[in-house]
Amino acid sequence: MHQSDQQTNQSSLQASSVQRCRRLPLQVVLVVPFVLQIFVAVGLTGYLSIRNGQKAIDDLARRLSTETTHRIDQHLDQFLAVPQQVTYSITSTMAMGLLEQHDLPRSGQFLWHQAKQNNISYINYGLANGGYAGAGRIPPSQAVTISETPLHQSINYNYATDARGNRTRLVETYDDYDHRTEAWYLEALQQPQPGWSSIHVWDDPDSPDLVTLSTRQALLDANGQIVGAIGVEILLTRIGQFLQQTPVSPNGKTFILECNGLLVATSTGEKVAQAHNGEAIRMRGTQSSQPVIRAVSRFLGDRFSDLRQITSKQHLEFTFNDEPYYVEVTPWKDPYGLDWLLVVTIPKSDFMATIEANTRTTILLCLGALMVAVGVGILTTRRISQPLLRLSQASQQLAAQAATGELRAGGAIALVAAKGTRELEVLAQAFNQMAQQLHRSFAALESAKADLEMRVQQRTEQLSAALADL
Repeated sequence: MHQSDQQTNQSSLQASSVQRCRRLPLQVVLVVPFVLQIFVAVGLTGYLSIRNGQKAIDDLARRLSTETTHRIDQHLDQFLAVPQQVTYSITSTMAMGLLEQHDLPRSGQFLWHQAKQNNISYINYGLANGGYAGAGRIPPSQAVTISETPLHQSINYNYATDARGNRTRLVETYDDYDHRTEAWYLEALQQPQPGWSSIHVWDDPDSPDLVTLSTRQALLDANGQIVGAIGVEILLTRIGQFLQQTPVSPNGKTFILECNGLLVATSTGEKVAQAHNGEAIRMRGTQSSQPVIRAVSRFLGDRFSDLRQITSKQHLEFTFNDEPYYVEVTPWKDPYGLDWLLVVTIPKSDFMATIEANTRTTILLCLGALMVAVGVGILTTRRISQPLLRLSQASQQLAAQAATGELRAGGAIALVAAKGTRELEVLAQAFNQMAQQLHRSFAALESAKADLEMRVQQRTEQLSAALADL
């Protein structure tokens, strides 16, 4: 019983749905599905266009970051190979006996030529007995000078030179100078094989930008005993200058971190060391004067508990001040022990102006296409529905004529103009033929009825006459 009631209810719902559909005008039935299809097609096209545009921007940012990282990588390989090559050249020259280890004046002139030829910041050559010779550029001067601390003395003399490296005049002196307390010398004694000393800041709190990286190489005598060390220094500001000359995007930034979080160089031109209590100390990335570099450094520190965990290229995204950023972090190492991280960060807003313009254009085009499609759909359905409407009206008029007897009275019948598509023209012609046949049928029926009535009357009159004769 329950099942039959349920089937009855379903049948009633279906019947009511059919009745509601039947009440809808033909133009609505034709236009609405067509417009819905166009709307879905245009909307899907617009969505895919915007989505593909965003994906293209993401791919562009990644390729740009990778290309920038590759250029920095190549520059570091070339730039940091020179100090090691110079160090090898000096030690080889001394090992072959072409340069006497204790001949400080001649060693100083040889170092001068090496510094000038290879654009080296400074070359240090120190002996275990206290003798020292050096050559290079002491900022802000760009001239290559020679410095010397004679054996068993503690005064360092700095000399100006001519175009051939000959000493011309004494520029200044430094009291109580002992190279044996500096990192390049101490670390060379601890690790005699070629490598890099730790990055250090010059003892000048007024010039915290004098941050250098130095090679370390111990000097051995014929018995294999350490008799001194060589350190070839480069200013890290030169790496920073290259980063500044390698633009990423209008607001993109690049910087280099050590795995301990200390800054090596940035593309912003900021100093990677600062004076604190009369001492110049290096800054961490989280202490940068640039808010974005600080934020990226904190983000990396939060994501990786130890930056040494970054052993492969990382493509990351993070948000700073409600603005999304692309971040690419790439480990960089060399055969002599350096282990740095190359960081490229690009705000999405550098590309969003283009994608937003494209999005607006896409939306306008989609709306225009939708309006055109709706207009065409309305015109098309009207072209179809108008003949059908005339046919419907003619059918109703024909039915009314049949009901009122106009067809039997010989009234004019309603014909439909055969216009429109081929199918509608065939339908109109068929209707007109049917109406004409129906009109003729009613006319014939009316004629037959009149003839029958006349015959009945005649027979009646004959019967009445016959009855009267009787």
